[in-house]
Amino acid sequence: GDDPSDVGVVFTTDRSTALQNRMNSLSDLIFELLRARGLVSQQNLVAQRLLSSDGAHAEVKLHATLMNTKYSRNGRREDGYRPPGGDRETFDASVLMERFGQVEFGDVILRELQF
Repeated sequence: GDDPSDVGVVFTTDRSTALQNRMNSLSDLIFELLRARGLVSQQNLVAQRLLSSDGAHAEVKLHATLMNTKYSRNGRREDGYRPPGGDRETFDASVLMERFGQVEFGDVILRELQF
């Protein structure tokens, strides 16, 4: 759920539909170039959940992961191994969200892509 007092991941995203549409259009172009050069398959894009459920167009979820307990040292053996299938560590991010929930990360202008 969306209970900030019990989370394993904290991420940020831009909720702008216009930005999402631009990113998906750009992703469609990039994916087409990668497929044309044999660097990625349609199946691979679907498996990575980068395409819509019908596989017709890009559906990229633009976000930045800020914290992720997947990488926490808790629950690991001394050699760093974490047994699969164990309960994921969670934490209370309520104060974090209250204090930083409306942070503006700024703008980045993308001037060029090179392939």
